[in-house]
Amino acid sequence: MQKINVKDARRNISRLLDRVNAGEEIIIFRRGKPVARMLQVDNQGSDPVRFPERSAFRSKLPGCWGWKACLPVGPDNGYNYRKFLTG
Repeated sequence: MQKINVKDARRNISRLLDRVNAGEEIIIFRRGKPVARMLQVDNQGSDPVRFPERSAFRSKLPGCWGWKACLPVGPDNGYNYRKFLTG
């Protein structure tokens, strides 16, 4: 088990992850107090997350299927959609 402070953990995160992947446990300290524990994740036997089919839900939604179609158009509504597009 290795003990490391936050500053060093930030600086060496890649190396720490390699050590955790090899099975080592790492405790991260902030101001001398333990705040986090890095452990290897056990992925054996876990199924990938499956999200439910949403096509039936989407078919019931009102129009506006193109992202440009949903943007307000014209100066009378007080919204500049070009600014929205360019950030």
